[in-house]
Amino acid sequence: VPLCIYDPADPSIRLVRRQETNLGDLCADAYRAMSGAEIAFVNGGGIRVDIPAGDITYGQIIAVHPFGNEMCVIEATGQQILDALELGAMNTPGESGGFLQVSGLTYEIDLSVPSSVQQDENKMFTGVAGDYRVKNVMVGEEPLDLTRTYTLASHNYMLKSAGDGYAMFQGCKLLQDSVMIDNQVLINYIVDVLGGVVGEEYSDPYGQGRITVLEGCFPVRAKYLNKTAWYLPCRFVLCVFWPVYRSSSVMPKEGRNCSINCSASGSCSSWMACSSVS
Repeated sequence: VPLCIYDPADPSIRLVRRQETNLGDLCADAYRAMSGAEIAFVNGGGIRVDIPAGDITYGQIIAVHPFGNEMCVIEATGQQILDALELGAMNTPGESGGFLQVSGLTYEIDLSVPSSVQQDENKMFTGVAGDYRVKNVMVGEEPLDLTRTYTLASHNYMLKSAGDGYAMFQGCKLLQDSVMIDNQVLINYIVDVLGGVVGEEYSDPYGQGRITVLEGCFPVRAKYLNKTAWYLPCRFVLCVFWPVYRSSSVMPKEGRNCSINCSASGSCSSWMACSSVS
């Protein structure tokens, strides 16, 4: 299947820096599976190129993760995880290299809540002054417990060096320290866990529904992130009658289903180039 960082409907938009994508899901899943952590984060700015349908080459994997970051695992509280999600969503619906693609949890970003993230002169996170726009964070089937400690996988840039401003993780207990380079994490996940085939579970370029971007109570996908005028005047109607309206022929086709079905586009069945890399 094609794996995306750009919007298939508008290739000028780098979705991976503003919302969930299937390649973001894949990269985050790789970190969680290879580390054994409960939760995994990958910053959108660290996922650099699309991968077209068909056989994936070693060169394509290097192009996805070209910076040589290394997998780490820490212990982090639910509050620190929530703060990280809030920082990542600070610029949504605009771009942020620190936007978090996730595995092991789901969350919502409410665009009606203005970001009140506070940063110092070096753009390091220092706190949230007002309401959180990140809501309804679920770890598996359970709500995020702000007082509980979770195991969190990502890379050294974010967890050890506070890259993209993620200073909330400074001082966290380090469980795994730079144990595998990021491109090898992705290779091993696809080869060893997925059996060399990126299949139907990653077929939707807009991801598996882990991150929901909301304008009021209305879910926004892809091309509507910056084009909201048509539904804002009728937000109340959509909130009350959305279950019926969603299936109505009155609703614009692209609003009813903005995703692209690319399940018939092929799969990554050959990993000869990657499986031999150590």
